[in-house]
Order: sequence, then C-alpha cells, then structure tokens
Amino acid sequence: MKSSIKLRILCFVFSLLTVSASASSFYTMIDSPVTDVAVRPSPPKAYVLNPAMDSFIAPYRRKMNLKMMDTLAFNPAELTKGGSNNELGKWVTEAIYWYIKDVLKLEADFSICNPGGIRVKTLGQGFVTLKSIYELMPFDNQLVILDLKNALIDSLHLKVSHGWPVSSAYTIRNKNGADSVSVWTINKSSKGLDYKVVISDFLANGGDKLNYLIPLAQTKTNVLMRDVIIAYAKHQKTICLRCESSAPPQKQIKNNANK
Repeated sequence: MKSSIKLRILCFVFSLLTVSASASSFYTMIDSPVTDVAVRPSPPKAYVLNPAMDSFIAPYRRKMNLKMMDTLAFNPAELTKGGSNNELGKWVTEAIYWYIKDVLKLEADFSICNPGGIRVKTLGQGFVTLKSIYELMPFDNQLVILDLKNALIDSLHLKVSHGWPVSSAYTIRNKNGADSVSVWTINKSSKGLDYKVVISDFLANGGDKLNYLIPLAQTKTNVLMRDVIIAYAKHQKTICLRCESSAPPQKQIKNNANK
C-alpha cells in the first residue's frame, strides 16, 4: 500500500505543478453605472510553455506515466456500462463483494454501487492497465458495510430496478410477466435478520439522494474502492463475470488506517 500512497502523492504534486505553471485567468475591474463594481474575466491568454517548469515536472511525469502503464490483467471482451446489462458495473460489484468476503473475511450479503461512480463507459478489450482503473474509479471512496432491514432494502431495490449495478447474490425477478413490478431475492449468507450491504462511504453518507442511509451505523473497512478493483483485476488475471471465487491473493490490501 506504500506504493499506492506514493502514486497518489505523485499525482497530486504533478497536478499542482501543472496548474501553477499554466494558470492564465485574470480578472479585470470595469466601470459600472451603479454603485457595485462588476468583475469579469479577461480574455484567456495563449498558453506559453515555461521551459524551466516543464523541465522540473518532466521526471515526475515520466515516472507517473510508466507506473500507469503497469499491466494488471487481460480483458477478452469489452465490458460496457449502462443499460439493463451493465456488465462493467456488475464486474465492479463482484470485485467489491469478492474482496470483502474472500480477502477481509467479513460478513456481507451483497454489494451495490451507483452508475455515476464508474467514470468510463467501457472497459475495452485488451490489456487492463493501472491507468484503466484510475480512469474507471478516480475517486478516493472507501468501502463500508451497513446493516439494512427489509424496508430499506426495498428502497435500494428501486435503485437496482433503475439500473444500479449489484453483485450476483442479489437477483431480480418479475411477479407476473416481464411488465410487472420486479421483486428482489437475496442469497443471504450473514447471520441475523438484517442484510449486510457493502457500499461506498459516499453513498452511505447520503450521496445520490440516499439520505435514509445516513443514520445507519457503518462498519468501516478503510479500503479504497479503486484499490479493491485493482486487486480483483490482478487476482483474476483474465477479466470475467460471475467467476467462482478462489483463494484470496497472498498480498492483501492493507487498511488505510494502518498506513
């Protein structure tokens, strides 16, 4: 996980230096017939490369670019986001569920994520690189586990029925034909009456209009969703959906709290 920290620091330094080097927006005070003073941006100036700054940034850029090209796995067929199929979303939720169950050895019944959290439309056929996963999941969202009762599962089901990806333990069927209202069934594996749901801290804290989740107690994993997806890609080696879970990797992702 130390390499992950270094990589994030590199990305931050690189972006900070780039912004500092290329900033060209200026604001101009103009006269106004009223007492208030109007402020408007001046026309943007053409970007002029600063050779000294570019030379300073270059080693960091090279190091970051090389790291981003690290190959994690091979994807034999394009995975797409959106629509009723949403193969990419399903793969992400399977990654989350696998990590919680097989690596962290925690109880969970299913995982769910919002389509907006996945920032690419496709994961293309071919080699999956570190850059591919950073583009897919650029946010530093962490995973948490919530205990949900049936009533709240019904509320989440509305999201699932509208295309939110969910792991394979959660299935949808129709009561009376394709046009009827769908109902959910869950292959429950945790103890107790409540359902244990793996979700991002962004959603657990009310993001995407899930305010009803805010009062719930959270079991924090201190693990980034992006790191979990990276670990899953390395674990699979060849990307596939609905693969049977096997032994967890020897090198597990360490909790951020232990860094």
